[in-house]
Amino acid sequence: MSSAVRRAAVVAITILGLVTASAVANPAEPPEGKPDATVKLTGGTAAIGIGYTWGSGVLTYQGKQYKFKINGLSTTAVGASSIDAVGDVYHLAKLEDFNGHYAGVTTAAAVGGGVSFTAIKNGSGVYIQLHGTSVGLLFKAGPSGINVELEK
Repeated sequence: MSSAVRRAAVVAITILGLVTASAVANPAEPPEGKPDATVKLTGGTAAIGIGYTWGSGVLTYQGKQYKFKINGLSTTAVGASSIDAVGDVYHLAKLEDFNGHYAGVTTAAAVGGGVSFTAIKNGSGVYIQLHGTSVGLLFKAGPSGINVELEK
């Protein structure tokens, strides 16, 4: 596949992701104001229709860093890739609220290397907006859910 075709695929899936994210109700509505925390995560995903995502990360909240693990499912995905992402966390009133099941929209495109966008929210109202890069072969656009658990 030529680099022009790869770039076009990445641009198309990114635009699709932004449009999809803006069309989903609460999880995709970007919060106003400054984020309460930031996250960095690494992991992987593998999928044929339904995908599985796993990884670990660091939450920076009130000047301290906390390690966490993620795992979850996504739909409408094909391929496999490694993921590096960073993002902002909103509506985090207390550290314990970070744990839980998050649902929202994820889009990603990678042919060798690519981009991803995720907007998710948990039952405590914590909202995470991630963007990152991926390496591998992956096309994904649609609903997703992950479980987040702070390490003890």
